[in-house]
Order: sequence, then structure tokens, then C-alpha cells
Amino acid sequence: MKEPVKAESQRITVSAKSRRYDAFISYSTELDTVLARALEIHLERFAKPWFRLRSINIFRDETSLATNPGLWPAIVWHLNGSAFLVVLASESAAKSKWVRKEICHWITDGACSDPQQLDRSQIKQDKVKRVLLVLTEGAIVWDDTACDFDWLLTTALPQEVLSGAFHNEPSWNDLRWTRGPAKEAFDRTNEKFMQAVAKLSVPIRGLDIKSLIRTDYREHKKTKRIAWIAYVASAILAILTVVLPIAMATPHWSKVASFDLPEVPSYADLPTYMCVAVSGTGDIAIGSATNGNVRVIFSDGSQNLLPGLSGYVSHLGFAESERCLLGIARDSKGAILWDIDTGKRLFDIACPSGSWWCMSRCLKSGRWYMATDEGTVWQIGIDGTLSKVFSLPHDEDWGRIQSIDICKSMNGLIVCFSDRGPATINLHDGTVRLLFRDNRDDVHYWMCTVVGSRWLAVALDESTRPGSSVLDKRSIYVGSLKGENLRWFESSSHFYTTIVAFPASNLFLTHDQGGEVNLWNARTGEKVHGLTPREAMHLRMFAIAFDGNSQTLCVAAKDSIEKWQLSWDTLWGIPVPFAPRLK
Repeated sequence: MKEPVKAESQRITVSAKSRRYDAFISYSTELDTVLARALEIHLERFAKPWFRLRSINIFRDETSLATNPGLWPAIVWHLNGSAFLVVLASESAAKSKWVRKEICHWITDGACSDPQQLDRSQIKQDKVKRVLLVLTEGAIVWDDTACDFDWLLTTALPQEVLSGAFHNEPSWNDLRWTRGPAKEAFDRTNEKFMQAVAKLSVPIRGLDIKSLIRTDYREHKKTKRIAWIAYVASAILAILTVVLPIAMATPHWSKVASFDLPEVPSYADLPTYMCVAVSGTGDIAIGSATNGNVRVIFSDGSQNLLPGLSGYVSHLGFAESERCLLGIARDSKGAILWDIDTGKRLFDIACPSGSWWCMSRCLKSGRWYMATDEGTVWQIGIDGTLSKVFSLPHDEDWGRIQSIDICKSMNGLIVCFSDRGPATINLHDGTVRLLFRDNRDDVHYWMCTVVGSRWLAVALDESTRPGSSVLDKRSIYVGSLKGENLRWFESSSHFYTTIVAFPASNLFLTHDQGGEVNLWNARTGEKVHGLTPREAMHLRMFAIAFDGNSQTLCVAAKDSIEKWQLSWDTLWGIPVPFAPRLK
């Protein structure tokens, strides 16, 4: 059968004020959903300039009116705002109630939407001329004698709607080849499909087919060329502006704030304040070494006193999501959970046996892990509940638990036993495994922390004289979480008071009683940067926390506290507010 393709020389349009779509696709959702979706995509992209999202705007309803007939008013709104009606003609569409309603509404310009009540006088020829037929199944046969379709042979169109509607033979695209046994790809690689898209675009775009094809070819090549240039440029720019500068970034300390503190009595040469904690929002908690007072300094400079503890406040930890603070005082053998905004004591947490000795940072779920001086580890909830996690057997003499850290990669805790070194505690069954086995009597372990996802930094004291029990060498060792590759980093004549790791990097900070703060790379063993007492006040204890994307170091002295920020200067002098992995 001959397929006529008769395109009008000029584009037929509705008024710009009422037109929302260039074409509305009417089809059977049972048969032509994939083809209708492909036609929508490629009609919008055909001959599209690279800087535009689409060349024309097509509406295709993806819902099923059979299951949700209440959507019909919305369909009518889209029909009324379209310039052309594209009908995917098939036997299934000819029988579809909703396809017949859409065609009936279209050709009568909204005067009738019920084919049963259609009056031929309601048909508008200017609307009929804007019906574009795409044959996907069945047959369409025109009878020149009757000037109508041969309804004995035509099976793909609804006779009750279109009988007598066309005064002249319309053109249509024959896509019945898409029903073949071989699955066709409806994209630019399919030449037959793209030819059909070009023919269908002719009346909608108001251009001849040769001009459209030339424009499409030219714009497609231009789009591919620009996309490739943009891809290469983005890759180069990423390397130049992100990877290389960050890899070569150098750390820089800068003091951002200083706060005065009330002076309280101190013992001998001990500092007034020996415990500091910083929240991610910039709030600071500082604990007294003598009278048990805890003071919170908010980011705006205001202060709040949290009483209740007595003696030496040894550990503080924020629960940022709940605006709470947990504190331990070794002299009072207890812990208190406060609301930092009101200063209210939420819970008093008595130690079940012995005294609280150390604690971990708070998890996002509002849980801490605390150890007693007898080697028992407890989990403390934000509601003050206690649950035992681990208890050292009585026949094991491993010393006190000096520090606790959370190790997400091993789903457990990393604890540091004073006489046996670091060990892992499984949170599921409470089993413990030593990481570095060392039975020497001349070694005392102080603390450890997880660095990145692979490394463990350990601070210890050891004797430099064979057979001597005098611990006169303080060292930092780093090894893997599997207990391998233990290597020496640094020695000092002063005790190490703190080791703090940077999340998502290989970096960690150390501080000793001599007042030096050093930044280390656990992977390479390189000392990256340091902050000495000549730059800041005499450092006796510090805490580091993340305020947004910055690292903040708080330094406590006798009557004041300083807040320092660590930034990284790139090759181009642009600071980046995080610790790079590549350093």
C-alpha cells in the first residue's frame, strides 16, 4: 500500500496565549507505551539546539484513565492547550474508550467528548487538519470514491468518531514494522525510526524534511562536540582546582576567639582546668581540676555553670543532637548528664562498682561508652540507662582501661589497657582481642585512637635502661587495626595527654605536657605541622571538634581559654576547611 506523506508548507499554530504543548500523543497504554515514550523523547530532541532543553514540547499521559477516570478534566486541559494531536493508530486504540474520547474532544474543539453523542456538524475542519496519524497495528485504507476511509478494511481507527471527518486523504506514518519479532531500538541508531520522527516533525515544526534533517545532523554533531569539550574541561579543571591543590595543601593555625574564666584554686603545679570538650556547633565545655565545676561557653560568648560534680573533672562529652553534656569526676565516683541550655541535671549516673575512669565520644544515637577503674565497660544512653558491655576477668591483670574509642569498621570499641596495650571489644558478644602483644614490665600504655579506617595510634611510656622500672621515654606508635606493622613515630620527654584523629583522613593530633601540638600522617609517618607554646598559651589539655567544615582546637589555661581553627592553604592560596587524605 502506498503511504502518502503530505506536509503543509507552513506551521499551523494555536494562539501563543493558549498553547502549552506543540503536540498531544493519544495512544493505547496496553500496546504502545514504549513506542509513545520513545516518540515523545525524540520529537522533543530532534533538531534541538545544544543550549535548549527541548525543541518542541510534547504531552504524553502516563496514567491509566481506565483505573482513574477522575483524571479526565486534566487530560481535557492538556488537549485544549496543544497545537497538534498525534494518534498512535492500532486496533487496540480503536477500541479504547479513552482514545475515542480524546479524538472526539479534539475534532469538535471541546464541543463533544462522547462518541455516542457526536453530531457531525460539530466537527471542526481546522482541528481535523491537525490530527497526525501514526499506524502501529492493523490497517488504514482510504476510499477515494467515498472521500472517506474504507471502514470494511480500516481496523486501526474508530469509525464512530472519524467516519466522514476527513474530506481529503490524510497522511500517516507506517510504524507497523516495530511489531516484528526482532526487538527494535527506538533511538538514534535506528535509521527507520529516526526517519519516522523526522516525517512526524515536519507539520509540527512547519519546516520541510530536508531542512529538518540537516538541522538535526548539524545540532547533534555540535552537541556531541560541546559535551566532549565540557567533559575534558571538567576533568582538567577538577585536577587543577581540587586534586592537585588539596594534595599539596599546607595546614595553618589561626586563633579565632578567647574567653576569660574565673580563677579557682589549683594543686601544686597542676593547671586550674584539665578537661575541655568542644561540640560541632562551637560550644565549649571546660571542667575544673579542683572543685568539680563545669562551665559551658556558647558560641556567642555567653556562659553557663553546671554544678554537681566534685573534685577533679576528668572527662566531658557532648551529645550534640540533644544539646546535652556528660561529665565524669573521679573524686565523686559518679557522672552527671546536663541540659547545657538550662543547666538542669537530667540524670545522676552512679558507677555500679569502683569509679568511672574514662569515656568515649558520643555516638549520633546518643550513646557513650564508659570504663571503670576495675576494667568494666558500660553503655550509657541519653535517658541515663546503663548496660554492661564488657568485664575484665578477675584472673587477668591487664591494668586499667586508659581510653576508649569507637571503631565503626570493626563494629566495636578500641580500648587501651595500661599494662597490655590496645585491644578490640566486640559489641555483640563482648569478646576482647589484644592488638599488640607486649608483656614487658617496662612499658605503660596511656591512650590510643582510631585513625581513618586502617590505623591505630598509641601513646606509651617505656624505659630506656635495661632492667629499669623508671619510665623515662614517651613514644607514639602507629600500627594497623589488625595488629600489624607497628612502627615508632616520635619520642618526647613529656607525657602525652591527648591523641585526636581526624575523621575520614590519615591524620591525627598529639599533645604533650610540654605544650606542643603536632599533626601527623599515620600512613607516611610524616610530621605535618605543629603548634608550640610560643604561638599559644601554655597547653596542658586540649580538645578538638568539628564546627561545620572547620577543625577547632580549644586550649585551656589558668584563667582563660582560646579557640584555634585549623585550615589548609592550597597552592593558589585558597583555604580548604578539611584535612586532605592525600597529604
